[in-house]
Amino acid sequence: MLAEPNTQFIETLPEASYSIGKNLHNTIITRPAFAILVSEEALNLASRMNKVDPNRAIPSRSQAREKSTSRFGRPMEYIDDDSLTAVQAAATDFQSRIQRVVDDLIGPEMKWFDNLPEFAKLSHFEGTNKSDYQFNIAIEELVADLRHYVRVELLSVFALRLPDDLATEASAHRKAENYHHHDWENHIQNNLRVIYLNFSDSEKIMTRFYWHMLKNLTWETMNKRNYLFDFHQGAQHLRNTTIIEKYNLFPPATMDRLFHCQHKVNEFIRRSGMSLHYFCPMGQSLHFSPLQIQILTSR
Repeated sequence: MLAEPNTQFIETLPEASYSIGKNLHNTIITRPAFAILVSEEALNLASRMNKVDPNRAIPSRSQAREKSTSRFGRPMEYIDDDSLTAVQAAATDFQSRIQRVVDDLIGPEMKWFDNLPEFAKLSHFEGTNKSDYQFNIAIEELVADLRHYVRVELLSVFALRLPDDLATEASAHRKAENYHHHDWENHIQNNLRVIYLNFSDSEKIMTRFYWHMLKNLTWETMNKRNYLFDFHQGAQHLRNTTIIEKYNLFPPATMDRLFHCQHKVNEFIRRSGMSLHYFCPMGQSLHFSPLQIQILTSR
């Protein structure tokens, strides 16, 4: 079970593996099997909580049959009531913890944003020159736009398609283990890209695909595109529009607007260099760049 060629036994048959491990009092088998069951149940829990989800611009053709297949199509087997209770309790806790992390990350307040070193540089200027109304307005605009820009970029992950490498690897893995997506009407529904794309936001955050794409977000000042606002037709536009409306992301957040706000702040600092010398010696401008924000590595 733990050696080649049987290394996929636990992942393919976690219920049987968990029972075997529990009867043998073998934690080496029990723990990974239990972890798989908990993660699957947490995903199923997120699915049941979002059967009516406004983010499903293109809904799935069918819902996973509870207690028969997982959301990725793995046939689910019998597990005794005591074990099922333990799995469900752990899954509920796991799903709620992940949801709290995501709510803190992408919620409108984004309190964690204030602790970023680069953002702290900008925060130092707030209130330093209370008599200059225009300067304070410029600072407030830049702070608000930076927060909005980062939030839009983070939320754009919900609209992303699976990268080729992840989709190919995972699809081949499922095929090798004889996974089949429930009552699919044609072969395309067994494509992992389609399955993932039709997940609700609450389901996506319970997959490693979402966190992998979130971690790989790029923060480059030369990138003038805005994924959520750049599609103007087709199914992708429909999905993006749904996300924009759901999270109230108007007006569009663009790098050009950030540069404009940054230029205004820098001009105020340059002209007021003497009074702000303890923050910017000799009128040195503040150069803040979103690319220096490392969102996931600090969490």
